[in-house]
Amino acid sequence: MYDVIEIVETHHWEIPAYKVDEFKAEIARANGKLARVGLDARFEITYTDFAKQVRRGGLITNEGQVLIDGTPKPAPRDHVPVISALPQESAGARSVQHPVCGLGLAWFAQQGRNTAPHDGITTKTHGGKAVIPVFLDTETTGLHRGYRPWEIALIRREETIDTELTIFVDIDDIDLDSADPISLQLGGFEQRHPQRGGALGPDQVLMSGADAAAEVQKRTAGVEIWGVNPSYDTIGLDGLLARHRLEATWYYQPQDIAQQGRGFLRGSGIARPPRTSDELSLACGVQPPAPHERHTAMGDARWVGRWYDALGIGADLKQEA
Repeated sequence: MYDVIEIVETHHWEIPAYKVDEFKAEIARANGKLARVGLDARFEITYTDFAKQVRRGGLITNEGQVLIDGTPKPAPRDHVPVISALPQESAGARSVQHPVCGLGLAWFAQQGRNTAPHDGITTKTHGGKAVIPVFLDTETTGLHRGYRPWEIALIRREETIDTELTIFVDIDDIDLDSADPISLQLGGFEQRHPQRGGALGPDQVLMSGADAAAEVQKRTAGVEIWGVNPSYDTIGLDGLLARHRLEATWYYQPQDIAQQGRGFLRGSGIARPPRTSDELSLACGVQPPAPHERHTAMGDARWVGRWYDALGIGADLKQEA
């Protein structure tokens, strides 16, 4: 058996107040699993209530939060020490994590070393570099090869601030002759594009294809893209950049929030999660876009952000590129 290394780390989670009961249930479940397999390690948890300001969609609100300190109590000698429910944590080179630990805890955002208490900064690192999430969606000219984005929504999250931008691409640069009329109709092209029946609103701009490509490259440099089926969006954006001799420099693995939601539900004991993204979202407690937001790029990008927050994904977990 492994020798126990006498190192005990306290882990911190910062979660919305409404998730406390769910978190406590996961802690109890994890400790129950440890007891059933004969291990003496337990998670000892303390809770601190506080409120913080959260900016979403241009509004600042005070939201109840709970800071949770969890100190895993080490197992006795000749037992495998259980050190954390999160696989990225380690108590020492010769310690290993026992698989009976509470899997559900991984879906709560663990407060990381790059954050001060209560500041709400949600940061990942890849290869030691901070990664900024960007919630992304596009409306395009179709599903055919060579489709082009005509509306691009980006929500860039830095610390607690979400910066929103919607780019409408000039109609001379979207190859309308090859567009699928049904796709244009679905996205409300004739009603919403500012060179048709629409008008620019706050945080919306009309740009040439070249300027749009440069702006997308700037705002996505080194970021982690999040979306619903984001590969569809990144393929279209990569084509936009390529037409103007620019390279995409976002992190090479776009993250699908629907797949994350499916994994969350399976980890919560639902063997057959719903199939559609709307049903998955509702099962995770997240409202899909309202009818007036449906098939608008920003409406869908905000949906991704809500889902991301509900799943507590923005933990400061070091992941090597």
